[in-house]
Amino acid sequence: MKSKLYRNLRRRMVAITLVVSIAPLVTLGAVIYWQYVKVFEARIQDQVRHLASSQSNAVDVFLHERATILSIIVDTHSFEELRDPRNLNRLFSLINRRADGLGLVDLGVIDGQGRHLAYAGPYNLSGLRYDQQPWFGEVMSRGRHISDVYTGFRELPHFIIAIRGHGPEGPWILRATIDSNVFNRLVR
Repeated sequence: MKSKLYRNLRRRMVAITLVVSIAPLVTLGAVIYWQYVKVFEARIQDQVRHLASSQSNAVDVFLHERATILSIIVDTHSFEELRDPRNLNRLFSLINRRADGLGLVDLGVIDGQGRHLAYAGPYNLSGLRYDQQPWFGEVMSRGRHISDVYTGFRELPHFIIAIRGHGPEGPWILRATIDSNVFNRLVR
């Protein structure tokens, strides 16, 4: 009976010693692991936030550069010059040849009534009317518009940059479609 009592006492002492020595280690390990996970998640979130901010800034610079180039064209060329399809095609070819990676799919000149008067590019958009398009009113009132991606008349996803010009004949618009592949490469 005494040996059974001593065996039970010994087991209890070993169990208490193990619990007293291992429980703090397990608790400490769990706390350290939990803290590590929190710090790691916060660091990953900061990196993703920084990457998103950098990409957003790159997109803003990209779009601002294209809008600036179109504004310069509007300021340095008259409506009559750009309305001539030969001049517009020559300018479009020159831009795409000289400005590597500019990413213009096409250029178009639109009068103040929304008629697409001249076009340079792969689609047949001359003669279309844009006066009912939401971006048309914004360009006429604000002077410029950078669209979201939409399908439009060509029924393919694209986005445009449009700049309003002024001449003796009234306001007009230079509209350029940006190649979404260039944009995708930039974002990637």
